[in-house]
Amino acid sequence: MLALSSLARHAALVPFVLAVLLVLAPSLRAAAPQSDTDEDDGPSHYYEGIGVLVDLRGVEILPYDGPNESVWCTTIAGTVVELNAIQQLIDPRSAQEVLRIATSGVKSEVGDVEVLEQEVVKGAYGRSGDGALVHLRRYVEGARDEVEADVFLLAGLGAENNWLFRAESRGPLSKGGIALTKKFLTTRITCDAPPRDTEWTEEELAARIERDVPASVSRQRIRTTRGKHFVVVGDGAAVQRVLGMLEDSYDTFVKTLDVEVEGSRMLLPAYFFESRSDFDEFCRLQGVFGAPSTQFGLTCAHDWIALHAGVEKGSQFEFFAASNLVRNVAFYDGAGDWLYFGIASHISAVTDPAVRRMHLDLGERARRDGRFVPFSDLFRRDRIGEQAGGDAASGMTAGDVVVQAGTVVEAVLHSKSTKKDASLFFLKMGMCPLHAPERVESELRRLWGVDVEGFEALWLQYLDKPAKKI
Repeated sequence: MLALSSLARHAALVPFVLAVLLVLAPSLRAAAPQSDTDEDDGPSHYYEGIGVLVDLRGVEILPYDGPNESVWCTTIAGTVVELNAIQQLIDPRSAQEVLRIATSGVKSEVGDVEVLEQEVVKGAYGRSGDGALVHLRRYVEGARDEVEADVFLLAGLGAENNWLFRAESRGPLSKGGIALTKKFLTTRITCDAPPRDTEWTEEELAARIERDVPASVSRQRIRTTRGKHFVVVGDGAAVQRVLGMLEDSYDTFVKTLDVEVEGSRMLLPAYFFESRSDFDEFCRLQGVFGAPSTQFGLTCAHDWIALHAGVEKGSQFEFFAASNLVRNVAFYDGAGDWLYFGIASHISAVTDPAVRRMHLDLGERARRDGRFVPFSDLFRRDRIGEQAGGDAASGMTAGDVVVQAGTVVEAVLHSKSTKKDASLFFLKMGMCPLHAPERVESELRRLWGVDVEGFEALWLQYLDKPAKKI
């Protein structure tokens, strides 16, 4: 029988439903699995469009009389399992990004959803190489502590499309049930699509250059250099220097936030321009010309960062480099601008003592004079700088609010009350709906037993005795 049965004997399991969502682009048609039956071992289900195999040898297949032909049922150690193939239109760059999109979908469903953990899974998960697994818990609507379901999402990239498996329990799972479900997902599901070339093929890189680099830049002058995490495209001899700056920033970012990253992540593209006019034209083509960041000669959007030759390594560079990594490495694109800019602001303070001094000074004014934006306001803002300067009570500028957000990140990472759970905090916030303080508060209550005002109090308490070194 199923190899997991020995584990199940030690687990008090409640019935659960295992729903398989195969996330495929661009088609929205249902994908029915093909069965290969072995007299002794039973069927396995193979999805040709993405090359995913669900290994069910030794598992009994049960009748299913529902309306969806792509659904089939089985049992795992006496637990009923239902698998359903669904397709959606998405185009992520990594398995972890598939999870972000899928988690947002789960959180939009009825009920209160908590993020419990996420991990990178080693194995054969297709083009992405590694897979990514997240464990969520959904509570009964209006009943904060009554668990409705444990939800697991496993994601990878197929040959041309992306796939996602969803496992959902009926009621809360025991610790043993959680372990059994995770083991099923990570040992019985594989993808035979070959791993992609994470360093970009010459054809892929040429296509990006043709698409993104302005025609005013001579193709004969373009140079490319690949590093561990970036590929830099530029028209000057400084591309190697730029690569070194970016790689240093990457290492600082991952170390500071303790981010777990897929080993098979594609190199992030970076564009470097000797001429300011070429940089400006690039920004026009990308639709970001006129954004505040472009005045500094550097900007980032989508999966890229771009800079002009006049940019040197320093706090402004570190801020925008971190901004790029927040959304393309950690995928912390939830909660709101306070999280996005707060992380970038904190990384600037980590790398520049003068910026850290600004953070300490703002913290002192906040603690002593009450000059700060209340968290209940900060967490609901569409844009972090909105209303800043118009509040006579705080007298905060837009820049001050960004610095305040940076001190919030610092407090979470270094306060004795929060630092042990800092990584989980950022994961939870990164998966929260945007500008929804009530969902932020829900996660805070389960993490540290505080509401938004209580979290603000922890922040002020930290500012009274901030860390000497960050």
